Amino acid sequence: MSINNTFISAAGALAVIALAGCGGGGGGGGGGGGAPAAPALTTPWDASHLAAINAAQLDRSTAGQGVTVAVVDTGFQPQHDEFPGSPTLTVVNGGNHQAGFRDHGTGVASMLAGANLGVAPQAMLQLYNSGTADQNNPDGAGTSSGAADAILAAVSDGPTVIQTSIGLPANARTRDALEAASNADIVTVLTAGNDGTGLDGLAAEIGDPRYSGAVLVVGSFDRDADDLAANSNIATIEGTSDVSPAYIAAPGAFVCIATDDTGAIGEAVSTCGAPAAPGDDGAVSAYRYRGGTSYSAPQVAGAAALIRQSRPDLSASEVVQIIIDSAGDLGAAGYDGIYGAGLLNVAAALDAAAAAP
Repeated sequence: MSINNTFISAAGALAVIALAGCGGGGGGGGGGGGAPAAPALTTPWDASHLAAINAAQLDRSTAGQGVTVAVVDTGFQPQHDEFPGSPTLTVVNGGNHQAGFRDHGTGVASMLAGANLGVAPQAMLQLYNSGTADQNNPDGAGTSSGAADAILAAVSDGPTVIQTSIGLPANARTRDALEAASNADIVTVLTAGNDGTGLDGLAAEIGDPRYSGAVLVVGSFDRDADDLAANSNIATIEGTSDVSPAYIAAPGAFVCIATDDTGAIGEAVSTCGAPAAPGDDGAVSAYRYRGGTSYSAPQVAGAAALIRQSRPDLSASEVVQIIIDSAGDLGAAGYDGIYGAGLLNVAAALDAAAAAP
């Protein structure tokens, strides 16, 4: 198992950060793409990904308000300027948010509900650290059992959306956790993985009837190439001709994310914009460009949160179908085995939700 994240080295080459876990799962490699051409930024962040998914025009003072979303990951820095609402942090199985991959979860959460970067900036964030820091896993990396336990803990706390960027193997424990979320009418968003192959692990099984159509799997879109990122897993299930029924893409190559002040995951090409010093309250304001399906998936989770805000009467499966049906087509016309539904379109999804019976 691996964290679905890549970093971009100072030489510009893509590299993989893989964490040993319980085996299986979709992870590895990463998104590609160079720095997007843009004028010099006067902020520490770059939120240009929001325009690519038709979300830049949202009223950020209300987007996501009243909706609770859960992020299951490893390594959170809740004292970051992206999270002025002081999200709750639950440590599952002894995870240590300051060990090893300490800012992976920070970056993921920032794309979902960050004040500047998130699709649903006013959503209430619940963070679940599933890493286990012990002599066998000193980096506090995520494990499938820890992630399953964290999903179950989140279900008990009652969010309407759960997102995890941990590549999960398909085993009894992870299947039961995903089924519990679906039975609770929670939209769950998984990453496709970064192996440049078809889907594997739990991401390959989201069409199973036990999940009631309440799960999405997300690939990484490269805005510069106007295509999937080179190493994003595609919509077809590995080793078969079967296509996942709920695959969608969002920007994941060279996107700006929030990090902790030391930039724990690999080398960064640059900061996203103007440097920012730590805030007077001790919060950090570090941002870096990174890539991978880890950061595309939370954007889709943010879209789900917005729909659940505007139409709380819709079921989780209805929310998933609206997101799929409203996506911008990529590649061959219609739903296909490479791009699935296509590129996330937040405004179109909200319009479709408003028009739904």
